[in-house]
Amino acid sequence: MMSPRYQPGVYRSWFEGVYQGERESFGGAWLLGNFIEAWRGEGKPFDGGLAHDIYRTSMDFELQVFREACDG
Repeated sequence: MMSPRYQPGVYRSWFEGVYQGERESFGGAWLLGNFIEAWRGEGKPFDGGLAHDIYRTSMDFELQVFREACDG
């Protein structure tokens, strides 16, 4: 369910074009989350700090792309 506080901004047309509902649109994240939980449930090692670093690096590169687009 979409948040009642949703403010589409500049991504409105993109979001409306790809959003098919929570499960359908965010299926990859849902599958990854289930994979991680199953992995941990089997007692396999999971480095939360490393996972955080990978996520943070991804977000930093995304920010860089937006900054370069604005500077260009």
